[in-house]
Amino acid sequence: MINKISLFLLLSILFFSCQEEIDEYYYEGTEASVDTDILTLLKEKPEYSEFVSLLEQFRVDTLLEQGKIFTFFVPNNSAMETMENGTLGDKELVEYLITESYVNLNQIVGQNKIQTQGGKFALIQQVGGASYTFDGIAIVNGGPLTNNGRYYEIAKVAEPKPSLYQYIAATNDFYRSYLDSRDSIYLDKELSTPIGYTNDGLTIYDTVLTTVNLFEEFYFPVSEEFRDYKATMLLFTQEQYDNALEIVANALNIPLGNIPGIWQNEVLMPYLLEQSVFRNSLPYSAFSKGRAKNILGDSVDVNPQNITFESFECSNGRAYNFIDFQVPEFLYKVNDSIAMSSLLYNKGSDLWGWNDDVTVTGQTFNPLRVANANSIFGSTLLIDMGKSFNGNFSFAYTHKNIFPATYKLTIRANVSKTGIYNIYVNGKHYPVDINDGKGPQYDFDFFNLRSGVVSPVTNKYYPFENNFCKFDILVDNITEFGDVEVKLDYVKPSQRNSNNCGLNIDFISLEYLNNGN
Repeated sequence: MINKISLFLLLSILFFSCQEEIDEYYYEGTEASVDTDILTLLKEKPEYSEFVSLLEQFRVDTLLEQGKIFTFFVPNNSAMETMENGTLGDKELVEYLITESYVNLNQIVGQNKIQTQGGKFALIQQVGGASYTFDGIAIVNGGPLTNNGRYYEIAKVAEPKPSLYQYIAATNDFYRSYLDSRDSIYLDKELSTPIGYTNDGLTIYDTVLTTVNLFEEFYFPVSEEFRDYKATMLLFTQEQYDNALEIVANALNIPLGNIPGIWQNEVLMPYLLEQSVFRNSLPYSAFSKGRAKNILGDSVDVNPQNITFESFECSNGRAYNFIDFQVPEFLYKVNDSIAMSSLLYNKGSDLWGWNDDVTVTGQTFNPLRVANANSIFGSTLLIDMGKSFNGNFSFAYTHKNIFPATYKLTIRANVSKTGIYNIYVNGKHYPVDINDGKGPQYDFDFFNLRSGVVSPVTNKYYPFENNFCKFDILVDNITEFGDVEVKLDYVKPSQRNSNNCGLNIDFISLEYLNNGN
């Protein structure tokens, strides 16, 4: 007990000694001016005239009419004159030097973040018994207490750091436009008032619409300010992006202006974001192993040698720049393999239905997703038509965002269910040539896969194994960017296997062939 009392007395003596030191350092010769306000005091001191002019220029001085308490961090005229060119005239700068709260330095031990008038956070730090800094800049004097707060003089101008959004906007017009384009408007039911019901019983609202940015909802709110929440982004400049697109255009042998915006927004950027947005302010060493966990929680490849060692510190995160930014070839030289079983959704109790983006015509069958150990994707799409089916049936699906070029379409099937089919790509009827001496066949019998196939595109032999085989065709009618529709149209039963009409397909792939070369 005696030891605890002694310790308490010692800490009390140290605190009040430090308090006297702070008061003597910052407030010597000042008196409380409760009958006046901060702005009046600043106007009385000619050494702050430049700062006062900025307050009046941007009408920040009107804040003092709101009856609230403020603390100003004021640079003198000499400090204002040594600022970098172009900083003056920035309202955000002025608002960064004001906080809507009363800051008493002798109550700060260690460090404390304060939110400034512009929303950004500044750091006040104790660097000695009676010495403090504002964002690392020495606080050299303290003004008297007034009826609406007080001011402190800082040794030079403290400039606010840009947010990640502001940094991106200053370095890359396309990236900024992409972020802006993610804005979406939705009905805010919490703010909207129910005013009635439709004939179907649906609620009618006195609508209040809210705008939300889908990028910021999914990845990180790059335009917002936080006390502790930050992100790290790997970024590229506008020049780097333009050069990378030029490489893409040359590889595809198309004009640079013909690279569609939908591909950039819906294919390229989502991929890049998954590889380049991370939680917290990461040091360079976080990428040294070549793998890092992105902000979505997925582990992604990162080449540390292609990232600048030095980062740019933003108010809500950290930005590194790519040294050599390029678009991965697989994003535009497509090899799109689609498991046919993925065209189905589970309706429950092992019942399956076609996805909404699949077009089915003719006879209605119950499609099945069947597990198969010999399937490349683990399961196949099975259509069981029974015996000697002579009706109509077709289904069509799409490969998304395909550039114009020559492609190889490959189909891998199981011959437990067969039939004669026609194959269409973007409406063009393509024959199948399996080098059986009969030449290209528009009406192709899937049962013929039992003999193995020689590819007419690559001259490679595809064997019949485990009841599976595949064949391919050269597709030459994809002349515009967009979705490519593939349709399989049933014609009639197989002559050699009419008892098992139907279809059992593993996958269909569309592979870029470098314009046929």
